[in-house]
Amino acid sequence: MLLKSFPRRLRQSGKIDPRASVSTQLPGGSVSRSGLTRIDLLAVIICLALVVMISLPKVVQMRGESRRTACLNNLGDAALGTLNYESDSSLTTNTGEFPALALAPADLIGTPQACDVSVPSWSWQVVILPYMGAEEVYDQLQPVTRTAADFVAQAVTPEGQALQKAVQQPLFVCPEDQGPLLNEARWLGPIDAKSVDAAGVLQVARGNYIGVNALGAATSFVNLDPLKYPGIPTPNAGVFEAINQPVELVAITDGTSNTFMIGERAWNYQADGQVYPSRAATQLLNRSTRLPAGGYAPCGAFGVGNSDTAGASNFGQGINFPHEDPVQSQDTYSSLHAGGANFAYCDGSTRFVTETIDPVTMMELTAKSDVEVAQDD
Repeated sequence: MLLKSFPRRLRQSGKIDPRASVSTQLPGGSVSRSGLTRIDLLAVIICLALVVMISLPKVVQMRGESRRTACLNNLGDAALGTLNYESDSSLTTNTGEFPALALAPADLIGTPQACDVSVPSWSWQVVILPYMGAEEVYDQLQPVTRTAADFVAQAVTPEGQALQKAVQQPLFVCPEDQGPLLNEARWLGPIDAKSVDAAGVLQVARGNYIGVNALGAATSFVNLDPLKYPGIPTPNAGVFEAINQPVELVAITDGTSNTFMIGERAWNYQADGQVYPSRAATQLLNRSTRLPAGGYAPCGAFGVGNSDTAGASNFGQGINFPHEDPVQSQDTYSSLHAGGANFAYCDGSTRFVTETIDPVTMMELTAKSDVEVAQDD
């Protein structure tokens, strides 16, 4: 009984005021209210705003670094998949070989010297899919038993939606790039198709990781300037040299740590205050100039015939290069990383290469053979 009456007695004696959480009774009857005033709230808001202002650039920087790291990791996965393919190929060859630039029936590829590769071809990227954890996509493509031309012809039919999705998954995309998921500038379809909405057109996912061809255009298999570069038998001196022509490991006489394997190409990039629409590349399907029921398209034409999965240094034109001819930006290397682009070397290492790299050094790194490239006056 005494314990139950104790709190009441304290309240009646005035020693505990039940209103103490709201106000405090002072001598003379004045009341002092506790809590935050408007000035206090304003001070808190200002402090929070300052914290946000200070931390926001760091958060943005951390997100950018995270995307760059993810981009480099994705590139490394493609390089590792390529090396694993090369290692497995050593079981059937003496030295092992890298994937060919592309695969297509020899009697259907047209005349490469005239740049009229006449059918879609499976890119080098297709054969490394099982080594990148993408076995399901590889099984849907069936590149061993089905040609790329047959795949495209089936994929554009109403029953081919599953096949379309297989080549529209972003498997070779850099998170730093801001291009569209599907390549709106390079697509596969009949010669008379004028847009991506035309009947028979197959859109493929944008690809930012391109195999290295080295010098010249990716589909010209003759030396475009033998007098200027007498030591280079073909402009395609890179590790992804030509259609149906895999490169053996022993052919990389420059050394695997001195030879580019895979580089980057952005959807567009900026150089000298100008934006160059390089349009990145496609993935998995390479260089279609016609479908079986179509005709030919000019080499390098937008849409039909411009679905490269490889690139070149174009006689020393390097990274984020300010081209006199903007169309050339579609063939070289670029990225949205500040100051350069990521590259994978033939030993599997990945490095950031600055855009200020010497043009001759750039050519030497993209070429697999140990040749001296003369400086162009």
